[in-house]
Amino acid sequence: MAKKIFNAQLFWYNLDKKNARSLFSRINYINSSFFASLSSLTGIDKGGYRQMLDMVLDGKSPGTRQADEFYSLSRAFTDYYHKVCRGRDKNDPEPDAETLAAKGFGEEKYKLMLKQFSEFLAFVYECIVPEDVKEVYKTIEESPEELQMTMDIEKLSEADLADNPTPRFQLIIIIDNAFYMDGCAFGQLNASLQNLINEIEKNSLLSSAVELYIATSGHSRKEKEENAIKEIVSFATIDRQRKILHEFTIKPYGLCYLGTVINMALDKLEKRKALMVAPDNSVSYYPSWMILLTNGKYIDEPEMEIACDRMNEMKRQRELQVYPVGITEKAIMDNLCKLDGERAAILTSFKGFFNDVFQSMKMIKNSTPGGDRIELVHNEGFR
Repeated sequence: MAKKIFNAQLFWYNLDKKNARSLFSRINYINSSFFASLSSLTGIDKGGYRQMLDMVLDGKSPGTRQADEFYSLSRAFTDYYHKVCRGRDKNDPEPDAETLAAKGFGEEKYKLMLKQFSEFLAFVYECIVPEDVKEVYKTIEESPEELQMTMDIEKLSEADLADNPTPRFQLIIIIDNAFYMDGCAFGQLNASLQNLINEIEKNSLLSSAVELYIATSGHSRKEKEENAIKEIVSFATIDRQRKILHEFTIKPYGLCYLGTVINMALDKLEKRKALMVAPDNSVSYYPSWMILLTNGKYIDEPEMEIACDRMNEMKRQRELQVYPVGITEKAIMDNLCKLDGERAAILTSFKGFFNDVFQSMKMIKNSTPGGDRIELVHNEGFR
């Protein structure tokens, strides 16, 4: 039997026709094309995406991030099959765009899958992605590591302790931006977070006292192995990190390693507090907040067990308050309650929640560093 041959150029040529069809048809088209290309390259027409990808990439050397994207694509199509296609009769009406988006396969996810598949074809067939195809997914942004805090800023932040004696309030915000969160309203999240930053910046007391730590928990497996946590900013006042704070954007990326990121944040918090109480500085501080915006679908259970033990001990010592916030109705409440059973809640409004964060933080003016705990009072944004 003659070996099946997949034509990458023909796929891109036909894409225009498929692109004019429904979202369901377009995703099915690249799904079937991905499988056809793997079958052509491996000579088998059965087996999972991962098995065939391993065969295709064996002996080839894609970059780490590129390989991760290829495997991410295979996971996305496996997820698509189980959520959308499994059990569906061919005579059933096709799901509309709203139904697909609710299952995590909106237009942005389609563009991402098309991008990853096109780059896979370019890699294995040593060809060039047509410009008109790139136009379809050109609005997809890359992971924002270029906006991570630099060592220069960290050094300035250390020097700031000698120059600014204002008692500090550490606010840790960890955002679950893993691919499974694709249905989350990241646009609203980014806008509301920027509004919080603007409000802190305009408040003379908070702009001198609040030290933000913001990190995302969406990482590739390789990044996790290398401990390459995506910190956006790490414990500095607004003045020290203004450029980064006004430019970063949160978007879906990778898998959720929430426990790993929490442990990294706690390491940095302990280091920061040690600097504050050093003889050369002697800067007092309030108990810190850790806000965890997540649906609780993390995959690093061992690290999470360590993180929970550490958080519980810090809460016992009145050093930390933890606020687990379920971003959508699909949040796994059992997992959120492991983080803090008393304060776990489901978000109803990003805008309302971050307004509550700002209003509650203003209470430091009536509090005493080292003793009083400032509570996050959530009148809005929770249920």
